[in-house]
Amino acid sequence: MDEEELKTLYMFHIEIGITREEILQKMGNPTEGKKTGKTLVYQKKDYRITFRNIDRKTWNLILYKVPKE
Repeated sequence: MDEEELKTLYMFHIEIGITREEILQKMGNPTEGKKTGKTLVYQKKDYRITFRNIDRKTWNLILYKVPKE
């Protein structure tokens, strides 16, 4: 890898059919956001997964891979 590649932020965004209860069952408690909120965030090292509520059964899933400094 070259130096420029190390500074790149990788982000994937998809829309999925899932309920809040299913997210919490599969992912556990979020590291940020409240269980009753419209955004649930899970952070682990340089990865961050964000679920944003669209409606009762649809969520945006955003996966970030944060570049190492």
